[in-house]
This record gives sequence, C-alpha cells and structure tokens, in this order.
Amino acid sequence: MSESQTCPRRMAEPGPWERQEGLDRWETGHGTVDQDRVGLSCSFCGSLNPDRFLELVREGWIVGPTDKSYKAYLDRPATDEQKQEEKERWIAGTTGQAVKRAAEAEGKTSEQVAEELDQAYRSENPMAGSAGQVAKFYYQHLSAEQQTEFITLYNERRMKVGYQATSTCRRSSHLARPDPPPVPTTPHPRRPAVAASPVKIFGREPSVILGAFAIVVQFVSAFVINVSQDTQTAINAVAAALVGFIVAYMVHDEGTFAAFVGLGQAALALAMNLGLHWSGDKQTAFMALFTILGQFWLVRDRVTAPVTREGLRLAA
Repeated sequence: MSESQTCPRRMAEPGPWERQEGLDRWETGHGTVDQDRVGLSCSFCGSLNPDRFLELVREGWIVGPTDKSYKAYLDRPATDEQKQEEKERWIAGTTGQAVKRAAEAEGKTSEQVAEELDQAYRSENPMAGSAGQVAKFYYQHLSAEQQTEFITLYNERRMKVGYQATSTCRRSSHLARPDPPPVPTTPHPRRPAVAASPVKIFGREPSVILGAFAIVVQFVSAFVINVSQDTQTAINAVAAALVGFIVAYMVHDEGTFAAFVGLGQAALALAMNLGLHWSGDKQTAFMALFTILGQFWLVRDRVTAPVTREGLRLAA
C-alpha cells in the first residue's frame, strides 16, 4: 500500500533533485531498519508518516535524542519487566558495584544506598525507559494543526521526551510551563566558543612581561652596563623560568614543582655565568636542596591522587 504526497524537504532544501509536487509516496522500505513495523515512510527522506508519528507519541512512545533541530527518533517504551532487568544488570556491573561500595563505605543505610544507585543509574542511562529505537521523523512533515498538537502534548506533559531530545516545530504556543521549558519556536542558537581568560601578572599577560623584560635587559646592556650576549640569554632564561613558575603557582597546576626546579636550574646557570665558581659536587648539592624545598613546599598540596580512598578512579 502506498499513497502519493510531496515531501517538504524536497521542495525546501537544496540538492540535485526535481522540485515538483506529487513525486513522493508513503510506502514501506525506507527509514530505519525496524520502521516498516510501525508504519509507512516518506520515499524521499525516509521520515515516518506524521499521522502515525503523533499516534505513537499519544500512546507513550519516547521522542528520543537527536542533534538536529528538525529531526526526532521514536523509541518503543520498555515494559516494567524490561526496565527492572536492565537496572539489575547495571547494578551488578562494574559501575553499579563501585557506587554501592562507595556509599557503604560512607556508612549509609541500605535505603540510602538504594537511592544512590537509583540516581546514578538514571544519570548514566537517560534512555532507560526505551526498548530500542524504531523510527525517525522530520518535523517538516507536520501540518500547522499537527504542530499545534505536538506542542500541546509536550507542554501538557503528555509526551515522553528522551534525554537531549530536540523538539522544534517552528510554531508558537501559549501553553508554556516553567519546568521543563516549553518547546522553542526556533532552534536554539549555538553559543560561540569563548576562550578561557589567560592568567595575568600585574594586569598583563606573561608573554608581554617577558618581552618587556628582554627589551630592558638589552637597553641596560647597551647604555648602562656592558653585559655579554651569553649573560643576557641567561638572564632572560631566569625571567622565563620565574614567570612560568608564577603562572603554574597561580593556577594550582600539577607542573608547579617542575617549574620550581627549572627556576633553580636557570638561576644556577646565571650565577655560574656571572662568575660563581662551584664544583660539580656543589652544584649537585645545591639542586638537591632546591628540589627538597620544592617537594616540601609545593608537591603535597598540589598533586591529586588518581584514586580516592574508596577505590574510585578520578576522571583525568
């Protein structure tokens, strides 16, 4: 059985196809693998028939996740037995057992442990009520009346919406509710990516300070004190190491200790260049002392163990 129709995507979207009405049909053989089991589909874009789509939504099928504002997936709702089996399987798995051990280690009661498991399960399985994805649907196929009905079903909480489901019908509705937010009339604009604000020292970026310092060193060498090129290089190296250490210390970075040791090495190199005559043993002893001071001062409070006391590995 098939029925003639005109796919709105054929007429509105750019592509190497004819733009004439009546070229498309509602028939089987399109869409997702199991889509033929629930209804006819568009021969052009593979969307489920809009009448069948709304019928299944009314019956409690789940409007599932999609990253496109004009598309939705339909998931068959799982039975109570299927939901319970899936939850028990998750609890018996690695993550469920880790959550259980952590809750028990904190001295929580059995009821509190069960609540912890339930919350963790729902958080990790936002589509837990689904028995599997069955069909896809493109919102362009909804008529004006169907758009209004779809928005009403959502705003009256008579629609099951999966995690991150996009529900955009491009039509306004006065039936908005505060939580969750009503169906948007237009897709949400993407927020531009904003780079993190760089660390600043005295209101300036570290690179600016280093550049200014290098110029000052050159000026002093040219007009005040005659400083050799090697000494200028050593001075700039100390300045770079100092600024690197300050930045690492300010942001509580785990590389603070390495930056501190690098600062000591650069300072020692500058001192030797300026006339300090230390044997290799003395230099080694100095760096050993410098390293111990760094470990005592910096390492303990700036390195985070990768595993908690309960044995849960932290995210990198």
